[in-house]
Amino acid sequence: MSYHITTKDINDINFEQNYNNHIILPKNLGRFNIKDSKITDDIFLFKMDHHFNDKIEFDYDVKNIFHINIIIEGDYELKGTDKNLVKGTKGNTITSFINQDKGLHKKRDNSFKSIGIVVKGDFLNKHLFSKLEDTKNIKKYAFNTLKNETTNIKTQICANELFYMQENNTLSDIYKESRVLDILYNEFNDILNNQKKPVVNNIKLDEYDLQALKKAKEILINNIQNPPSIKELSKLVCLNEFKLKKGFKEKYHITPYKLVEQSRMEKAKYLLENKDMNINEVAEFLGYKYQSNFSLVFKQYFKVSPKEIMKSRKYY
Repeated sequence: MSYHITTKDINDINFEQNYNNHIILPKNLGRFNIKDSKITDDIFLFKMDHHFNDKIEFDYDVKNIFHINIIIEGDYELKGTDKNLVKGTKGNTITSFINQDKGLHKKRDNSFKSIGIVVKGDFLNKHLFSKLEDTKNIKKYAFNTLKNETTNIKTQICANELFYMQENNTLSDIYKESRVLDILYNEFNDILNNQKKPVVNNIKLDEYDLQALKKAKEILINNIQNPPSIKELSKLVCLNEFKLKKGFKEKYHITPYKLVEQSRMEKAKYLLENKDMNINEVAEFLGYKYQSNFSLVFKQYFKVSPKEIMKSRKYY
């Protein structure tokens, strides 16, 4: 069971002043800790250390922010107005630009620790947007995931230092600012380099997307008798349906269900040649409701009927 928490249950994030919140969630669901630091007028640092006694989902409503989330412990899911699912896991960095989005933020693990950095205004425009080849798509959609990958080692070191630092001397602010700027340099540089990744109908495929497509292919091949729908597959690999279909064809030069059909036909040919199964049994085994449909597809694929293939069956 998941418990739903609205924004009325916790304080709204304020990007103008520092605070240290220790919020006890209702119904003894756990604690919600955020330490917020204003680095510059355009840069804000969040240290999040939450503990939940059950699965939690939060409302969120944000606009016009560039956000870097470096996950140290735990995982979460975001589902926004465009129904894209973003999954964050331990050891990953998720970088996104949010024009205006409302949705659900689901926390799955009991413990969640992360470093968040929000950037806006002139700093963002000068050091990132002015250097991107195309910002039209970024500013077109409600929620844009620019990167969702394993945290690079330089960013990881800086994030751990920020999370566990003791703010007990007069130079703490200088130290924090230096680490945050190091992270921004690393992440901006990764985003700019990602412009060289494959493009599918103006959608760039990052390492997270490519891994999701690989997982989708494995799921389809392992479930040729009863493959998931595109909608179900999209949820299983945490990739929106449009990017799944277009990205799959770009990467594998075949649509998801042409791959299923191809795998079924190759398996059918093997069974008909080598196993003591009749045509109806093979059709049923591979998930076809009617033998006639199976035979028609088989003949279109191999240019011979299943009966002709059975004639070459090997007996030992």
